Amino acid sequence: MRLYLVFVHLPLFLLVFTSNGPLQAEVKVACVGDSITEGLNLGDRSYPSRLGSLLGDSYTVHNYGAAGYAVLSKSDMPYRTTAEYKASLSWNPDIVLILLGTNDSKPENWKYKEEFISDLRVLVLSYQALSKRPRIILGTPPPVYGGFDQSIVSNQIVPRIRFFAKESQLEYIEFHDRLLDAEKYFPDGIHPDAAGTALMAAIACDFIVRLDSTPPLLMISAKSSSLIEIQWQSRSPGYVVQERSFIDQHSSDWIVSKGIIPKNDGSNLSAIIQHSNLSGFLRLWRP
Repeated sequence: MRLYLVFVHLPLFLLVFTSNGPLQAEVKVACVGDSITEGLNLGDRSYPSRLGSLLGDSYTVHNYGAAGYAVLSKSDMPYRTTAEYKASLSWNPDIVLILLGTNDSKPENWKYKEEFISDLRVLVLSYQALSKRPRIILGTPPPVYGGFDQSIVSNQIVPRIRFFAKESQLEYIEFHDRLLDAEKYFPDGIHPDAAGTALMAAIACDFIVRLDSTPPLLMISAKSSSLIEIQWQSRSPGYVVQERSFIDQHSSDWIVSKGIIPKNDGSNLSAIIQHSNLSGFLRLWRP
C-alpha cells in the first residue's frame, strides 16, 4: 500500500503535489462478472459505475455482472448461460474486464476444478472472436473473508487465473492481493460495500488507463456554507478519498469514503459533498 497525499482540516482548502496528462480515446468497457461486479443494492456505487465516473465521458462502461454465476460450465450457474453474457457479446466492446471465480469455489462447483482453465479459455475466446478484437483483462477475485473457502480462492483459483493470463499473454488486474487488507470493506465476507467498490474502481481505472502514478494535485474548497468541492487531476485516477477525525499519517484508522463518487470532466476528478457528512480530515490514497 502506498500513501502519497496529505490531508486538510475542513473547511479550509489545500493544494498538494502535481500531475498532468489526458485520458485516452473513447472506448466501450464491458465489466463481466458475478455479484461482486453487479453490486447488489449499491446502484451507482457498484464498481463498474464508479469506474465509469473515473474514466469520464470518453469511456462508456456497462455492467454485465450476474449474481451467483461462475466460470465452470458444469457449475450450478455457468456465466455463459446468462442474458448478461449474451448482451455483453452483442454490445461488441473495446475492452472486456472479466472478474469471475468466487462462485467456482463452492464445493459443488470446485469438484470440476480440472476444467476451470479450459472453461475460462472458452469464455475469453468468445470475446476475442468479436469484430473489434477487444482488449481482454482478467481480474483475480477479491479475498474471501467469510461465506466461502478462502483457501480455495487464494491458493487454487487465483493462481489458475494468473497462470492462464500469462500462458495466453493476457493482462490481469491483481484485485486479490491489493485487497488483502480490506476486510472491513467486505461486510459479509464476500461482497464489497460502497467503500470497497471505490477501491476496486480505482485499481481498475489505474490499470486500464496506465497513466503516470505521480501524486496528483488535491484541491479542497468551500462551495457554500454546507458544501465543499474536492478535485485532483484526472491523469491520476487510481486514488481513493479517505477520512479521519484527527491527523495521524501512519495510522491504519483512515477510512475510505463511501459517499464520494469522483467524476472525470476530462481534466479533473471532482465531487461536491456535504461538509456535515465528513469526519474532519481528508487525504488521497493509492491502494
